Amino acid sequence: MEIAGAASEGFFLTMLGIDEASQYYRGLDDAYRQRFGGEPDVFTAYGYEGAKVLFQTIVEGGTIEEQRARMTAGRWPGLMGEVAFRQL
Repeated sequence: MEIAGAASEGFFLTMLGIDEASQYYRGLDDAYRQRFGGEPDVFTAYGYEGAKVLFQTIVEGGTIEEQRARMTAGRWPGLMGEVAFRQL
C-alpha cells in the first residue's frame, strides 16, 4: 500500500479461509511438508483445489458443455469447505 500510494485507494481484497481441521487439509499438509519441508500457504491451497476439481472433471470425460454442466451443478468438498461454481 505504501508503494502504490493513491493508486491503491479503494482497493479491497478477500480470501477464503482454509479448514485446517478437515481431512482434505491434513492430507495436503502432510504431503506438502514431506515434499517441500514447510507449511503450505493459502495460494498452495487455491492451486490444489482448482487442480483437483479440474482433473476430476477431465477424468469423468464428456464434452466441454457436459463438463461445464457438471462443475456448475454440484458442490465440491475440499480445503475451504464446499466450493460451488456459478458460471464458467
